[in-house]
Amino acid sequence: MNHLAALYQHCDLFVCPSLYEGSGVAVLEAMRAGAPVATSRAGGIPEVAGDTPVYFNPESVGSIAAAIRRLVDEGPAERWRRTTFGRRIAAQYTWEQCAWKTVSALRRAKI
Repeated sequence: MNHLAALYQHCDLFVCPSLYEGSGVAVLEAMRAGAPVATSRAGGIPEVAGDTPVYFNPESVGSIAAAIRRLVDEGPAERWRRTTFGRRIAAQYTWEQCAWKTVSALRRAKI
């Protein structure tokens, strides 16, 4: 197990206040490890993470605090739902899946 995966597995929640984000890899890694996620809607995060995270405005301390509070106050059923769906979503984004999708796209383009 890599170092980050171990940290994600032992955290109570993961907060990603990105202003700019390419693909949301850190969010997916945290979700894969079962960490509840609070994050901004920067870049590709909403596209890959769906509605599993609690979203906030990264330029508003109040918005960030409210998202963190929401995750801290969640009951066991909601936390289970959030982490279970997070793991399912993250499982769709592996390097192997990325490679297969790339090969498939290149074949369709006949490159």
